[in-house]
Amino acid sequence: MSDKSIRQESVKRFLVYWIEIAYISIVFFSAALAVFMGMYISASLIIEDFPELSYPLAVDKIPSEMFFFGIAAIFVFFVAGTPMYYGMKWCYYQAAMGKTVPVSCLFSCYTSAARWINSLKLKLITDFNKLLVGAPMICLTAAEYYLGKKLAEHYEGSMIGMLFGGLFILMVFSMLLVYILYSVKFSAVPYIFISDPDRPVTETYRTGISVTADHKFRLFKLKCSFIPLFVVCLAGFPIFIVYPYYTMTIAVACEKIINGKDYENDISVEGNDLIEDTYKETADAGRV
Repeated sequence: MSDKSIRQESVKRFLVYWIEIAYISIVFFSAALAVFMGMYISASLIIEDFPELSYPLAVDKIPSEMFFFGIAAIFVFFVAGTPMYYGMKWCYYQAAMGKTVPVSCLFSCYTSAARWINSLKLKLITDFNKLLVGAPMICLTAAEYYLGKKLAEHYEGSMIGMLFGGLFILMVFSMLLVYILYSVKFSAVPYIFISDPDRPVTETYRTGISVTADHKFRLFKLKCSFIPLFVVCLAGFPIFIVYPYYTMTIAVACEKIINGKDYENDISVEGNDLIEDTYKETADAGRV
């Protein structure tokens, strides 16, 4: 399928399941916001002379204790929210296949300790590999920002200052494209995992990467096409419309790639059955 047909199909799926998808997205992001706001309120009550919440908040004005609360919030959300993250991916994958999207899908990875642990292991492996490229880029961006700020202040109002500002934006955009190009190989990993969350994590990871091996540039173009929409979100366009549409599009693309790819474990034949079996287990667990 072409990128245009994938986006058209994702729009159709989104319009059919928009109530379920919107609810699932709101629940997921509300849980994340609740964790971080809970940590922020706790920190403001415990730490003396805590700075008022403002944007942007100067780093040098943040108490050192706040970094501890920040790390704690990230840890809590990672441990508690990662299974929900894969559950959300399952919901979108179900919608991409034109199947029912029960809200119980969101909590599918909480049904057993083994699935919970597997989801944490897979997220750690995936995020660590992304950080291998992402972390140096963040450090380079910070260094460029600091240098560009000093040069802009020195050449304030001149063409040289504007030139350095433009070069910084160009460098940030270029690194973003490089990161997207690198990270597209992980696109199918969540969907391979949710098809059988009890399989070995390393096998799931390798299978997910092998599926997208011949489709990296296609997924790269598809993801980059959403950059203007996300930029518009900074101006106030509702992210709760753009993000579900983006996630649905990637889910539809990965579903087409997975079902059209012939590899060792043949997800195109077994994947749907595994999803159905997993859903039945989740429904049975809910009834119990």
